[in-house]
Parts: sequence; structure tokens; C-alpha cells
Amino acid sequence: MTDKTHLHTSYRAIRIAVNLAIVAVLAVIFILKERFDLANAYERERADTSQAMSGFADAVMARMNRILLVGRGFSGAVALKPEFSQADFARYAATVLSDEEAVVNVAVIRGGVIEFVYPYGDNADLVGADLRAIPEQWAVAEAARESGKSILQGPIPLLQGIDGYILREPLFINAGPATEYWGLMSVVFSAEKFFEGLGISELGASFDMAIRSLDSGAPVAGDPGLFATDALTRRIEVPGAGWELAAIPRGGWQGGAGSRDLFLLFFATAVIVLAIANYLFNQREEALSASEKLQAAVDVLADGFVLFDREDRLVLCNQRYRDIYGASAPAIVPGARFEDILRYGLERGQYKAAQGREEEWLTERLRAHRSAEYVLVQELDDGRWLRVREMATPDGGRVGIRVDITDQVNSRERAEIAEMRLRDAIDAMPASFWLFDPNERLEIENGRAFEAFPQDRARIQPGVTLEEAVRVLAAREWPGATGEETGQRSEHLLRLMRKGASEFEIRVGENQWVKLFSHRTNEGGLVCFGVDISELMLHERWLQQSNTRLRAALKERDVAEGRLADFGDVSSEWFWEQDAERRLTYISPGFERATGVPVEDVVGRMRDDLLIEDVGSDSEGRETISEKVAARERFEGFIYRSNIRAGDETWFRTSGKPVYDAEGRFKGYVGAAADVSQLYAALRVAKRADEAKTQFLNVISHELRTPMTIVLGFNAFLTNIETLPEIRRFRERLEDTGQAALEPDFLAAITQVKRFAEKIQAAGDQLQHLIQDMLDLARIEANTMHIEVARVPARKVVDSLVSQMQPMAKEKGIAIVGDVDEVDIKCDETRLRQILINLISNALKFTDAGTISVRTETGPELVVFHVEDTGVGIPEEALPLIFDRFTQVDISSTRNQGGAGLGLSISKELVALQGGTISATSVEGKGTCVTFTLPRWSEAQVA
Repeated sequence: MTDKTHLHTSYRAIRIAVNLAIVAVLAVIFILKERFDLANAYERERADTSQAMSGFADAVMARMNRILLVGRGFSGAVALKPEFSQADFARYAATVLSDEEAVVNVAVIRGGVIEFVYPYGDNADLVGADLRAIPEQWAVAEAARESGKSILQGPIPLLQGIDGYILREPLFINAGPATEYWGLMSVVFSAEKFFEGLGISELGASFDMAIRSLDSGAPVAGDPGLFATDALTRRIEVPGAGWELAAIPRGGWQGGAGSRDLFLLFFATAVIVLAIANYLFNQREEALSASEKLQAAVDVLADGFVLFDREDRLVLCNQRYRDIYGASAPAIVPGARFEDILRYGLERGQYKAAQGREEEWLTERLRAHRSAEYVLVQELDDGRWLRVREMATPDGGRVGIRVDITDQVNSRERAEIAEMRLRDAIDAMPASFWLFDPNERLEIENGRAFEAFPQDRARIQPGVTLEEAVRVLAAREWPGATGEETGQRSEHLLRLMRKGASEFEIRVGENQWVKLFSHRTNEGGLVCFGVDISELMLHERWLQQSNTRLRAALKERDVAEGRLADFGDVSSEWFWEQDAERRLTYISPGFERATGVPVEDVVGRMRDDLLIEDVGSDSEGRETISEKVAARERFEGFIYRSNIRAGDETWFRTSGKPVYDAEGRFKGYVGAAADVSQLYAALRVAKRADEAKTQFLNVISHELRTPMTIVLGFNAFLTNIETLPEIRRFRERLEDTGQAALEPDFLAAITQVKRFAEKIQAAGDQLQHLIQDMLDLARIEANTMHIEVARVPARKVVDSLVSQMQPMAKEKGIAIVGDVDEVDIKCDETRLRQILINLISNALKFTDAGTISVRTETGPELVVFHVEDTGVGIPEEALPLIFDRFTQVDISSTRNQGGAGLGLSISKELVALQGGTISATSVEGKGTCVTFTLPRWSEAQVA
């Protein structure tokens, strides 16, 4: 029995059973309906309650995570910079708390004592408070330190007179291979504001809700008695603990209320249902038959077929449609929404174009789906390509066809690849190439088509006729000819090229000739090749002159040999030869004059016997020379230590090249050498002195930075002297003892201390910059400056620096403007900022009126930066020296500005390390422009 026969048999059995069941249903329908209504209403109430709880719990956890990120973010900041000030802390806290209104304050606790707090104004009296004096809070702080995890404490009464919570976040820093406990971050937030915006007030209109702690059972919000009822409960995860949420509809579970009136309505309706049941079954049977026919029709389609109703729910599809979207097959069921089927496929990465932009792709796809009619090409994750066509049906639904066009797409791609390969092959040809179509119009040319006559490229472009191109060549071959003569030559060349196959030579320049080959294509076009034969044509002329040159060369050789002999007699350098076994076979007399060692004591010895391997020297050493000789390679300027003079440190510089006989067999080496002992010894002394100087700069800069950091750290307390506990107590003492008359003197003293502190801060900042410059200089000289090359947006960097330095410019009444292209550069962003800060700072120092501008010019490989000012300018004689270390232009404004003269020197080194150059132009009294270049970012270079 087939599936369709079984279906019809089952359908007839169902029809009989339903007719019989109608009578039985009339007897029990009231009871069933009433129970169904009760159960359905109860389930709806529970589902609505559970959904409301889920939304509220998600909102609580999301807000708790935002507060937790405050502590986690500061943990990362401490790991990067363990030392900071109250101002640093305030700037960081203001940034991360800008959109979190529930937070009352944040504080840093070290050693049990509050060191920093934000906001500072209302919480200043908390600085210096000892947390160990509050046992219940200290216990939580210690638990966070020991566990290394965040712990939430509350709700508890806060010092602000409200109930709230305290999140304790332990902070650690890297200490060698391990981490070290640094301190504690406390985030204090209001319970009332925390739950604001989470919908608890709106939920309270429909539900009774309560929250309690899972660990202690302490109430968090709402009536704790709710947990003793049959309310629904849900767990909410919070740091270091957990909450439990309970909810129940207001007035308890109501369920559904039965209605006996409905029974009468159903009883009356049942009579009608029984009468029309047979009619409906007849209609259903006819619809089933039609559906089977339609399904059979679409199943035989070779393409995917799908039909959606006006509500965009699946009505019908064939097996081919399910096979095409195999990964989404479980979701392709009658009644499924088109959007749900798409989302199912998106979750499994089925649509290749949607990867990484799923929601955006889904919006675009649904917009196209709702249009009247459209066609698109779609790529699936398995590499197949589909042509999707959909259109609206008369009843508002959608019908679609999916055609597999993978073979067509692959064929097109293969054709494009083949064409690209053909063009690459044509461009790679070592000859000029032109292809004319059957209408004798130029269609294709390669890159070498105009090497011999580049000035004619503009006149011979794709689309030009063969006759026009030949006319250009004729004029090139006979530059002084009349128009009539050129026309005759053009006709002659044109006849030659239009033959089935031809070859001829033309002259295209003073000493340039090209040989052209032409051939007809199968389609009637013309292909031409051009080979540069200038060298061949000139070869004959060269041969004619060769005898004269050879005789002159022989004469010059004789003179040169005489000069060489004279040089060998008086020079302190010497020539040497060695055989294939590395045995010295010849040394010129200069060796004995330079070393005092007789030549006969060395000739016949192996070269390796004269070398001493010196690991600590800058010499290439025995192994390098041996490797070069073993590989029979040329070597130049090798310096090595020799034992030729017993008891003396002797250094030789030597160069050599391999020698072969007429049959190409290796014969040995010839070369020259010199005694460089004194020079090399002086070089080593100078290098050690330079290394000592670099090490001194490095050490002294580090040693200066540590006490300077301490000085500036304590000076921060003098800058804000009013916040010191002793000053506050002294002021309170003045008020308590009735000595208010001393208040002006007290304020004057504080003002004077702050003025001195500001001067200390300014001098300290200047000294810190100088120390950092010395450190950078030491790193550059020691070749330890690390350059982290990346893709850097030029405009973003310059805009941020212009904004950062604008306040300093406003103090002097000048403006800083940026005019930078939207271009990416290949450099270290930190070092680029350092270069620009040095140049802009210099411009600020020496500009009292006008404008400082930062602009760029973008080339194919380089980006050029210009930092230009309208300042005092630089004298012409001093301009070449401004990039030298510790150099300053000795003019009055320079002396007033101070500085060590390292900024421009370091900027020059940093530009060079990143593959750029730097220079400056200036007009005294009008201004200066410093220009530097950096490589432009290229994806091709990265690949």
C-alpha cells in the first residue's frame, strides 16, 4: 500500500470516527472546555510571570555587569600604570562613570586605608579613612583579596543616608613572572537608583516581586514573605554571591473561570456542526487531492520551489528546496515564518555573504523578500551559487524559485581567470604586442608596446585604426619627410602588414630600430609583435670600431701594468695570491714594508695558519672568510687578527676574488691587503667609549626619573594643600580658638605654597621631558629602540594632537590648525605622536603670533607631513645644525625658551627608524617649516 493510499484510507476512517465522536463530545464538552480554560489561563499566567522575571533578571545582570566593568577596567589601568595621582584617578573615573547614575562613588583602598575617591568634593573626608575600623566591611575586603574575585556586599546603610551596595574588586599588578596584590577598588552604588529603569515599578503594577540573598537569606528588595508562597523563583548571579527572585501575579494565581453560558452556545453550535461536518469533509477531501497534485507537480521540478502565505508562513515547498538548504531543513516545515527559517540558517553560517554582518544582511534580505518581484544571486557556505527569484501572489503571499547556477558561476570565473592569465602572459612578453580586431581597430596592447617610442603612446590608444597607427610609425621612421613622402611610406608599410604574414624593420629613433612581425588571426584580425633590434644594428658599428679600441686598450694596459709595478714598489699595501688549497703563492713587496716580516717567511704557508679567531672583536673571523672561500665568493674589507708578529696585536684588512682558468676550473684567489692595526685599535677604543657614554646616559636617566617621580608625586599634595588633613585640622583649630583674624595670613601662606608648587611642577615636567629624551637617545644609540609598525590613520592622530595642544596655543593667542588627508600610514603610532609633539612644541616655543599648521601631501608610496609656523625663524647659517644633538640656535628667543636641544635630533632618528626622511626650511623673521616623510600603508606590502 502506497503512502497516498494509506493517507486516503486513514482520512475515511477519521471521517467516520469524527461523525461518531460529535455525539459523545456534546456530553462532555462543557467539562472539557471548563477544565481547558482553567488550565490554559493558569499556564498563561505562569508563562507571563516567568517572562517578566526573565526580562527583569537579565536587566539586573546587565546593569550589574556594567558596574563590575568599572572595577575590571580600573584593574587593567593599574596593571599598565601602578603609579598615579588623585587627578589621574578622577579623570579615569569620570570617563567610565559618565553613563552610570546608580554609582555614588568609587574609591581605591591600599593597606586598609582609602587613598583616592571620586567624586572628590562630596567625599573628600573619606580620604585617609581606615577600613579596618569597620569589621563587617573589612571582612569582605579581605575575602576579595584572598579569593582574587569581585564580591558584592549589601544592601547595607551607606554613609550618604541611603541603602546601597559595595562592590569590592581586588587589583593586581605584574611582578616578574607572578602577580602581586596591589590594592582594592570599591564601587558604591544606590539600591534605589540601581533598580530604577529596570522596570520594577512597572512590574509592580501586575506582580508582587521580592529579592533575597542566596547565601544569607537576607532580603534585598520587596516582601521576603513572598518566598513562603507558591511564587515562581529564579536565580540571579551577582559577583561573589547570588540573589533569588520571586514573583506572583497580584491577587495570586487566578486561573480561568468557567462559563456555563458557553456550554449552551456550544450545544447549539454542535447541532449545526454535525449537519455540516460531511460537507466540510467533502471539501477537505477535495483540497487534499488538489494539494497532492500540486505537491506532485512541484516535486518533479529540477529547481527549488517554495510558497509562503500572506503572513509569510511556509505553505508548500518541494524536496529540492529542502536539499538546497540542507543545513536549514529542520526549520523548513509548514507554518514556519520565512524570517525564522533565515535566522536558523544564519545561526549555522549557511549564507556566506552574511558572515560578520548577520543582522544587517537579514534586514536587506527581508526588504527584498517583501518587494513585488526581484532576482538575486546567493552564495551558500558549501560553495554553491543560487539564482533566487521571488514574486507576489494575488492573495498577498510569495512564491519563489531557487536555481543552482554553481556550474555557470564557476565557468565564468574560469573564463575570467583564463582571460587574466592571457593578459598577464601578453604583458610578460619580452616584445611589444598589438592586437587589431577584424575592423582593424586596436584592441589590446601590452606594457612594452611603446618602450621604443614612448612619446607616441598618446597617439596610439585602443580604438585607433591600423592605418592611423602605421602613419605614426612612418613619420617616426622618416622624421624629416614631407607629407607626401610620409603617405607613400605609410601605404608601403600598410601593404606589408595586411599580408597573411610579414616581417620588416623600421627606424624609430637616432639609434633605435624595431623589427615588426604581423600575422592574421582566424577571425580576420591582425596581431603584431615588435622586437627591439637596436643592439644588433649597433653591433656592426661597434665591430668596426672594436679594432681601434682594442689597440688603444692594449696600449693602456701596458701603461697600467707599469703604474701597477710602480705602486707595488712604494705602497704600504700589498697584493697576494693563493692556490685552490688556500696556500699563499705570491705576496708583493709592500707586505714586508708594512709588517717588517720577510715575504719568504709567508709564501708557501696556508692562509689559516696566519689567522687568529677573536670572538670578542668586530672581525668577521676565520669562519666567515673560510665560508666565503669554500663557497668561492668574492669578499671585501674583511678585518681579522693575525699572528704574523709574535707578541703584537696585528690586524689586517683584506679583499679577494676567485680566479678561474680558461676551462672554468677554480685556480684560487687574488686580492689586496693592508695593516690596519693602529686604525683598528683606535676604532675599538672609540667604540668602547661610545658604549660607555650610552650606558651612562641610560643609567643616569633612569636614576634621575625615580627621584623626579617622587618629587612630583609629593608636589601634587602641595598643589592641593587644602586637602591635607593637617591643614584642615589647623584651619579648624584657628576657628575653634577664635583666631579668625589669622585667616588672611593663613590663606596667603597657602597661596604662596601653591604658587611655589606650580613652579616646581613646571620645572619638574620640563626635567621629566629632558630625562625621557635622554632615555630615547640612549635607546637609539644602543639600537634598542623598539618600533611597532602598524596601520595608523594620519588624520585621527593629527586631530587628537591638535585638540590636545590647542589650550597651550590659546594662552599665547595663536591657533593650531590641521589639514590632513584621509590616509593610512605604515609606522609606530606612539613614535609618530612623539615626533609631531616635538615639532608642534618647538613651533609653539618660537611663535608669538599667527598660526601653526599641520598638513600632509599624499603620494603613491609616501605621506609627507609639513609642520609650519609664523614664528621668529632660523638663521640660514644655523639651519644645517638644528637636527644635531644638544644643538640650539643661539638667538634671544631660544635662550628664553630653554631646552637641551634633543627634540629635533630624536625626531630625526625616529623618522629614520620608520623608513622616512626629515628636513627644514626657514626664513628668519617669517617662520619655519619642518617636513618629514613616512611610508604609506599598502595592503599589497602586508600580503
